[in-house]
Amino acid sequence: MAWRLPVRAALAAGALPLALGACSPAKCGAVLGPGYGDAGIVAFGEVAVGQSETLHIPIDDSVDQDVTFVSGSISGAGADQFQVLSTFPVSVASGTPTTVDVSFAPETGGTFAVSLVLDTASMGDTAIPLSATAEAGDGG
Repeated sequence: MAWRLPVRAALAAGALPLALGACSPAKCGAVLGPGYGDAGIVAFGEVAVGQSETLHIPIDDSVDQDVTFVSGSISGAGADQFQVLSTFPVSVASGTPTTVDVSFAPETGGTFAVSLVLDTASMGDTAIPLSATAEAGDGG
């Protein structure tokens, strides 16, 4: 069974220009890492403070036109713990999937809920929820 995130429903209603890609454990489990898809949030899982985790987040251009992503950014409390690694602009032909690479490198412990904001040239912004937990070290 493929995992589909809630942005698909918003896309069908005409509210979003793109959607997160469908991903099954066999197809994307090793690429995406833990927690992808179930609650509509791309989850980094637990990462130790001082370490990093990078996810390759699949994005489907499922509208009937080409899309150009002009920028990608992270917003929300703790956004400084994340970094968009993909280079923009990115042009995607109609119906073609792409990925956006995001890194989580926590400097402090805690739970983080932020958004990956992708801006398109003609269709506005789309926010994709991300979550991560930073585990503090032993201090020893």
